[in-house]
Amino acid sequence: MNTINRIFCTWAALIAVFVVATSVYGGYHHFSPIPFADQWDGEIGFYRKLLDGDYRAFWTQHMEHRIVFSRVLFWLDITIFQGMSIFTVAMNYALIAAIGFVFWHKYRFERTNSYSKQLIAGLIFGYLFLWCQYSNLLWGFQTQVFAVYLFSFIAFANYSRPGNHKYRLFICVAFAILATLSMGNGIAAFGVMVAQSLLQRRPWRESALLMVLGAATAALYFHHFSKPQLPVALEATHVHLIRVKFFAIFLGNIIYETTQRLWVCGVLGFAFLAIGSVTIGVIALKNQMSPYRSFLAAVFGMTIISAAGATNSRWMFGLLYAASSRYVTPVLPGYVAIFLLLLDVLPTRANQNIVAFFSLILLSSIASFQLRALGNTDYRYPPKLAVLGQKIGLDHPDYDALLFSRQDHDRFLENATFAASAGIGPYGRGWLHDAGVIKFDSKRIDASLCSGFLESSTPDAVGLVAHGWAAPNRETNASTLIVLVDSDNNTVGYGVTGARRSDVAKSVKGARQDSGWTGFAKKIAGPLSAYAYTDGKFCPLAKAY
Repeated sequence: MNTINRIFCTWAALIAVFVVATSVYGGYHHFSPIPFADQWDGEIGFYRKLLDGDYRAFWTQHMEHRIVFSRVLFWLDITIFQGMSIFTVAMNYALIAAIGFVFWHKYRFERTNSYSKQLIAGLIFGYLFLWCQYSNLLWGFQTQVFAVYLFSFIAFANYSRPGNHKYRLFICVAFAILATLSMGNGIAAFGVMVAQSLLQRRPWRESALLMVLGAATAALYFHHFSKPQLPVALEATHVHLIRVKFFAIFLGNIIYETTQRLWVCGVLGFAFLAIGSVTIGVIALKNQMSPYRSFLAAVFGMTIISAAGATNSRWMFGLLYAASSRYVTPVLPGYVAIFLLLLDVLPTRANQNIVAFFSLILLSSIASFQLRALGNTDYRYPPKLAVLGQKIGLDHPDYDALLFSRQDHDRFLENATFAASAGIGPYGRGWLHDAGVIKFDSKRIDASLCSGFLESSTPDAVGLVAHGWAAPNRETNASTLIVLVDSDNNTVGYGVTGARRSDVAKSVKGARQDSGWTGFAKKIAGPLSAYAYTDGKFCPLAKAY
């Protein structure tokens, strides 16, 4: 191994370890068990239908998709893992790792030209685990996004294998169906395999069979299908060639978080499309399509089809939507595929080194965003107040809108009420379970358990909003429930810690950065008192007003 190769190998290994480590830590650091957006209908509402005996809910559309595979995971998450989303978020990471293994296995056993294993592994896992797809990594509802590509790639990997093993086609079709049952674009896996068949010059009967099976799967998929009607954003109406621009930005969105420039994403997207298309075209014309190259070409094709599908269905949201974090995941495997394809096709080591250098430069520039995985998590606190207010009967719609669309507020209330009654997720344990259940008992007061203050109490449209801070004397990572009491010792409201209070953390020994709290209470005539509920007792918080 020469000096340049050693440098590239070390570089790739270091950046991959950094990316994987920070992204995995970010999943832990930013994790929140509170359901978000589509989870209220798509997971909690789905489980509610199952309990009512409506098993058709597995097949019901979610936008353009039938997310059967993810719904199986949702069912497992609730029935086995209490619906805390730990299982589904962990599955996101497991599915990414599995995608990486598919790439690695194909390179390990079917490559045409050999390059450093350390570099290849570094590129595969470095790109696939990038934090710029954080919206998908952190959200347990998004298992569908990772699953559709894993199952598609397994189908492509098996279909491109040399030989005619009798079970090969069956395995490919089975995984293509699984991809279809993950997301709508999974149907395209059949078409991509037909293209593979042509590129590898397989028997025409295979292509015909794939087309028939793909058509049958599509017919079943679109039976009683209802196309979502989405409004066109005002900014989208003034953009010329918006579909072309959306498509290009989508393909280059991996650099948006580091550049914050849509035009840069568009340029990269067009370059990616051109380089990939020309490379695959030249390989096909020269009849140099090996099984390994066929697989990489199929991954590229799936990326392009996914970008086209997203463009067709989401252009009306505006160009910025094409660069959103949730759309980075479909693109990352495409970049891995093209870099590996170029390294396999280029005949000289010098040209391969140029590709390796550019791929590492691009990866390193994007990896600077990894530091955001270590950032503060203040944004997780307002959703706590949303579910708290609803649970205790003092609902605040402005907070609820952070979790679910404001126009569908009633659906949020229905699903939240069901989640509380069924003890799903955070409703089944800890502070949210206790809110509205625990009642103040003056016989259980223990002032030695904490320190803290009730700093303010002001009226709002619902009742009273109180603020303060609380620091339990024992070390804990859990949020602390605050019980609000009137002058007659009646429980009139609740609060929860989690707001950033750096001033308290600096001045009070043992206090956490998130020791601040907000609480909601009914309107009362007299004074309000606050107690931190810890270790089954009530620790009084002094008044600072």
